[in-house]
This record gives sequence, C-alpha cells and structure tokens, in this order.
Amino acid sequence: GGLPFPSGGLQSLGLPTQGGAAIDALKPYAITTQNAISTALDFVKGLGAGSSTAQVSAAADSLAAAGSDYASLSGAADAWELESFGPTGSQIFSQVQSEQNALRAAAKSLTDSVSQLRNCVSKPGPCQSVYQTLVGTLVGTTLGAPLVYIYTNDGTGTSPTQTTRPASPPAAAPTDPSERLEWLITTAPDTSLKDFQAFIKELPDRGSGRQITFPTSDNQAYITKMTELEAEIANLDPIVDVIVSNEPLESYLFFLNSTGPAVLDRRAGNPTIVAEAAQRYQQLLSAPQGQDLTRIPDKQEELFYAHEESAGDGTFVYVLDCGFRFSHQEFSSSRTEHILGPGIHTLDDEAPLPPGHGTPVAAMVNGKSLGIAKKALVIGVKFGGSGRNTAGDIWEAWKLAINDAISKNRIGKAVFVLAYGNAFPSRSARANNHVPRFFDPPYNIPKPRDPSVWPGIIGAAWAAGIPTVGAAGNLERNNPLRFQGQLDPQRFAAPNNAWVTAGSIDAQGEKSSFNVPPGPHPDLGYDRALIGTTSVYAHAEKIRVASKAGDNAYEDPSSGTSWAAAQIAGLAAYYLGLPNTVLPARRQDIPMAVKKHMVDLARDGSHGAEGLAYNGVWEEPCGGAWTKKRMAKRGVEVDEAIRVLWKLKGLDMVDV
Repeated sequence: GGLPFPSGGLQSLGLPTQGGAAIDALKPYAITTQNAISTALDFVKGLGAGSSTAQVSAAADSLAAAGSDYASLSGAADAWELESFGPTGSQIFSQVQSEQNALRAAAKSLTDSVSQLRNCVSKPGPCQSVYQTLVGTLVGTTLGAPLVYIYTNDGTGTSPTQTTRPASPPAAAPTDPSERLEWLITTAPDTSLKDFQAFIKELPDRGSGRQITFPTSDNQAYITKMTELEAEIANLDPIVDVIVSNEPLESYLFFLNSTGPAVLDRRAGNPTIVAEAAQRYQQLLSAPQGQDLTRIPDKQEELFYAHEESAGDGTFVYVLDCGFRFSHQEFSSSRTEHILGPGIHTLDDEAPLPPGHGTPVAAMVNGKSLGIAKKALVIGVKFGGSGRNTAGDIWEAWKLAINDAISKNRIGKAVFVLAYGNAFPSRSARANNHVPRFFDPPYNIPKPRDPSVWPGIIGAAWAAGIPTVGAAGNLERNNPLRFQGQLDPQRFAAPNNAWVTAGSIDAQGEKSSFNVPPGPHPDLGYDRALIGTTSVYAHAEKIRVASKAGDNAYEDPSSGTSWAAAQIAGLAAYYLGLPNTVLPARRQDIPMAVKKHMVDLARDGSHGAEGLAYNGVWEEPCGGAWTKKRMAKRGVEVDEAIRVLWKLKGLDMVDV
C-alpha cells in the first residue's frame, strides 16, 4: 500500500492537516519509508571486514534515501493542527505528538548514520563496530513503523479505533481480582503535605501505609496494598503522578567477569600515587586532540594523567549503588560520606562477584590512584541490592540524595551517577497526563507510554541543578539486554536532554563490542520515543579497578560500561570544580550545560569512533607548547606547567 514520494516533498501535495484524514493521508508514504528502512537494514547487515568501498557507499546511499523520506514525513506531520484531533484528544493528541517527535528523531538519527557510514567508505575493514551500531539504530527505526500503527478514526475526530500494533510487552502473571498487591504512588509536583495527607486517608488503607516525604521535595510518595481495580480508581485523582507495582525489579550491573581473580596490591601502605602517574584510562581522558591513541605507551611507568590541580575540589559525587567498602585504601575518610536507603542497615557492597560494584565505581570517581576527580567528596547512597530494588526503593533513594544536596548547599557542585539499570515494573495503573512539566523544555524527558517513576525523579534532580550520569549497559549472553530501550533509566536519555549515558572504548580508542546500542524495547516497538542514546565514551575495557574483596584488593583486568559511567561522573565533577567555571544563572540549566560542554569537548578515537570524553587540559592557548618529552616528565615541573596553563585560561561555561 505504499506510494512514491513526489519530487517536491509531501508538503507540496497540500495534504489534509486535520483529524483522521491527516493520518490516513500519510500512511501510504509511511509504508514506503518502512520498506526503505528495511532495504537499508539489509545493506548494512551485509557489511563486514571484507566489504568493498562500493558496498559501503551503496549502503550509505540507501540510508540517505530512507532519511530523506523520514524528513519529508516529519515536515508533513509538523503541519498537523493538533487541536483538530477531536474531543477524544488525550489519546489521539498524545499519540500524534509522539509521532511528530519520533519522525524528527528518526530523520536526525539517519542523517547521523549516513555521516558515520560515509567515513567508512575509504576504510571498510576497520568499521565493524560502526556497522553493528548502525544495525541497532536501523532495527530501532524499523520497529517504530511511524504512522502505520497510529490510532486512527473515522475522519471526524471522534470514535477512535485501534489498528494493528507491534507486540505488547509480556503480560504480568494473572492475579485474583481481590488480591491486594503492593503499589507505589507518587504525587504530582507542587502537592502540599496537607493535600497529600487528605488523599491517602481516602485510600483503602485509610493512610496506614508508608509515607515518604522530604522537606526539600515538592511531591510525596506512598506505599500501600490495593487490588488492581483500586489502583485504577486511585489513579483518577489529579493529585497522582504515577502508580506502579512495588515488586522487586531485576537489576543489571554493568561489569563483565574478568580473566583473573581479585589480586592484592603489593604497594599497600605506600604513599598515595601522585596525580601525574596514571592508569591508561586516565591518560586517554587527558590526551590532547589529534594525538594518535594507538601510540600511547603500554608500559605502566610511562603513562601520564594531566589535569588541573583543583581535581574536583569542592564538588560532591553521589554514587547510587548497592554498597561500598570505604575502608579500601583508595579512599580517604575525609572524602567519603554515605546515605543508607530504605531498609538498609549496612554499607557493605552486596554485588554478587568481585570486584563488587559500588566500591569500584566510587574509587574511579575520587580514588587516590584510580580517581578522575581525586579531591571530590564521594557520597555512597546505598539502596536495595543486586536484583532487589523496588520502584519505592529507587524513588526514596533519589529523593534522599536530592534532599541531601539541597539541604547542604551543594547545588552547582553536585553530580549523581547510577551505573546500572533496572527492568520495568510488570504492573501499573493506566498512564495519565497529570505531570507534563518534565516532558517540556528545559527538561525534555521523553514521555513513556506506560507510567514510570523515572521522569519524576530525573526531572527533580535536574530542577535542583544536579547533572546525572548513567551507563549504556553491557551485551552479555546471560542477560536479555539488546537495546537501551529495555532499561530504566537509560531509555529516557535523549540528545536534547541532560542525561549523560557513558559507553566504553578499548585501550586504542575504539568502541567496545559490548556497548548496548540505542533502540526501542523489542516488545515495545510502539514506544519509539524511548530508545536511549550514548553521549560520550571512556576507556572501560580490560582496566584495573578497586575490589570489595579486601582493603588493598584490585581486579585487573575488568570491563564494563559501569566503569565508563564512573569516569564520566568524575569528569563532570572535575568540570564543576575548575576555578574559572561560570555556571548558568538558572540552576535547572546546569545539567544540560555540563553535558553540552562534555559533548563539545569530546574528541575522535580510532576507526571513526567519535565522542571520546576529554578533560580539555591541553586546549588553547597553551596546547601547541607541549612536546612529547615534556609530557613524559613527572612531578613538580608538570605541576607548575599546569598551574601556568590554567592561570592563562580556565574552563569558562558562560556561553554554554
């Protein structure tokens, strides 16, 4: 049922812009576009190390054709008069807005993909990771099938009917309608404590459930038991943000089993290693633009980490994780604090295997030898444990951390890092439109089809001025992860919002094969707005990390995007701690300013890899003065050189 696109674009046809007729007019062209994407996918799937330049060029041409179709669809859909979709508005209006956003995002994604592929035309062999990433992008685009699955109507704007849609997520196990399940209820922003108290007294338990409130929060949460019908009824109250099942959620810790056991550091008890001695991942973060990363020395004693002497001084990194061993020699007692989440009584790292999880993440932020921002203060926020987090645990832990940062006057100096991801709750009350604030600028959080606590808590952190960093996720045989759209909170990341997702590169600056690519949930093809994105990359493949196994224990080698997220969180704190940093006037703009600066500074890696995180220490005006011999020096001479550099020019974010 597809139609060919006119040479002048769809807008030249004067298509209808109102009601169901507008949707129906674009459907044939949507089918044509879907076919073009399938063709492009076949081209890219056929690429590999032995591909000829002609094959790569043909695939790029196919992508460009599909991208042109998406751009034309997007232009036509943007002309729709959304008010005219009738009194059934909340369903159709929301769906149409989602389609408009999805079409714009798809056109941008394909344009970027064409650019990536064009860079491979002269060197198809080394571009294997690019091909894999593009396949993930194309699968995500194909599953969306824009406009083909949209709600339609009889042309009058009323009586909507649902056409065939992609498969829904697996249904939760059936329950007895009279069975009372545990639910988390969160209230809308700006809900007063008085109104909250009145609301919960009207619930079936008459307010005897668990109340979660904070003096710095403009909303509340409540944990109670209700039947599914009672939850749906409660959800009708405009005071409600979301109601989701408070069941334990599957958690994914993003590190891979190493090739060796935890080892004891034989230098235990020695003085702290000076900042200029480095792990390779530290040197990669400070490698100047244009340096061939494959030529960085392999010998540990020749590695060099250059950074401004402030090193995150006066900043605060909240590591939200499943436990910490702060007695490890990487940590200084004066640079660690902790917060225990609901029902937690010990700080110990509970991740299932060495090296643990929270311990190496925190050590990579401010560890004495491993840290990126060595003078930052790390706050370990422990909540739940591997495989045992509920939506209520997550909500309360984030609110505890936000409340701590606000009450201790740390705004503008605080960073959050959550280096793992969660599956979705199996049950929720129907989605409502009660809380539009965080879906709009400056937050731009994609609106999920089903209710989620994440937009509310991510938005609350950004509203307080706190940058947030997460991990892209790891592709592994023993878990079902294939796309970022399968993970909370990764699926809420987007290029136009402040969530920073970190991916991994290897020692030569090439993207690691285990990065989870952007893309929709395989069973949620219709929720195309939530596909995730990877913002920047750091060296997190086969590196040395601290281990929970002992106070002087390390794991070497270890790999995973969790370690990339830890480095990027340290880098965000490093930026905020620089002496000449100027922050935006509005605190809600700080997170996006930090992300934009990080993305703008990012450099190129190997084999066409882009977006490698960089601390900017060798930037102009002094970049040309550094010779290889001088970079190899240690100690005071380099310290003095760095002081001179930053006296001449600091990191100024006033124009961000």
